[in-house]
Amino acid sequence: MKHIPLLKSKLMLPEIPRQALLCDRILNLSLSERRLTVLVAPAGFGKTTAVLLALNPYRERIKWYRLEKEDNFLPVFYAHLIETLFAGEDQQHIGSADMLKSLQNLEEEYSLLNAQITQDMYAIHGRRKGKVFLVLDDFHHVSDNEIIIDTMRYFISNWPDSVAIVVTSRTPLPLVGGKLAIREDIKQIGSEALAFSREETEELISEKYNLQLSKAQLDFIFKSTEGWIAGIYMICHSREFLSAKYPGAERTEKFADLLTTFMGTFLNDIAPRKKLLLQQLSLLDDFSL
Repeated sequence: MKHIPLLKSKLMLPEIPRQALLCDRILNLSLSERRLTVLVAPAGFGKTTAVLLALNPYRERIKWYRLEKEDNFLPVFYAHLIETLFAGEDQQHIGSADMLKSLQNLEEEYSLLNAQITQDMYAIHGRRKGKVFLVLDDFHHVSDNEIIIDTMRYFISNWPDSVAIVVTSRTPLPLVGGKLAIREDIKQIGSEALAFSREETEELISEKYNLQLSKAQLDFIFKSTEGWIAGIYMICHSREFLSAKYPGAERTEKFADLLTTFMGTFLNDIAPRKKLLLQQLSLLDDFSL
C-alpha cells in the first residue's frame, strides 16, 4: 500500500473554549463511566466542547481523531486511527502500522487489521491502570461507510475494558445495534441533553460574556435559541441587540434568523469588494462549535 499522508491537525486535542461553561449537566453525562457514548445533535449544540469539558480531568489520556469527508477512504481512516492510538508508544511491540502497509486489498482484509489493532491495544492497555479515551469527533462524515461501522462495532466488543470510546455526530448513526443495543455501558445522548437551560443561559451570559442584561433580554435570548449555544453566542455578539433596552416584537422578528444576525454583526464593516472575495475563497460548507 502506498504511503498515506497524515494530517496531524485532525489528531490534535482542541483547547477548551475560553467562554465554555462547566455545569452539572455536563458532569452528569458520565462519559468516563461507559464503554461507548454517542453524542448526536445538529451543528452548534456544543458537542465537541461538552466532550472536552467532561473529559478534562483525563486530558492526558485522550486519543483524539476529528474526521472529515476524506476519511471515508479506508487507508486514510486507518492511518489516522493507528497514529492517534499508538503515537508515542514503543513501536517494537506494535504491528498495526506495518500490517496496514502490507495489505493489498484493505476492503477485503480489514478484519485482519482490526484484529491486529485489538491485539496491540491489549499489549499497551491490557494491564495499565486508569482509562484511556478514544474520541471520534464529527463521525457523521463516515457514517455511511459500512466497513468503518463494522470496524467500530468490533472494537467496542473486543477492546480492553480500560478503553472508553466517545463519538460525536450531527446525524443518527447505525453504530449501536444487535447485542450492543442492550449493553448498559453504552448510551446515546441527544440535543435535549446538550441544550442550555434558562438558568444556565443566564449564568453563561453573566459569568462568561460579562454581560448584565435585563430579565426581558434574557427571556428573549432563551426563547429565541431554546438553549442552542451557537444562537446564544450570535445574539450575545450582536451590538444592536445589546444596545436595546427591550427586545420588542419588531426586534424579535429581526433576530428570528440568527445566521443573518451573525453575518450582519461580523461582516457588516467589511468593504463590499473584500466581502465578495471572502465568499469566493470560502472553502467551508459548515462549522462546529
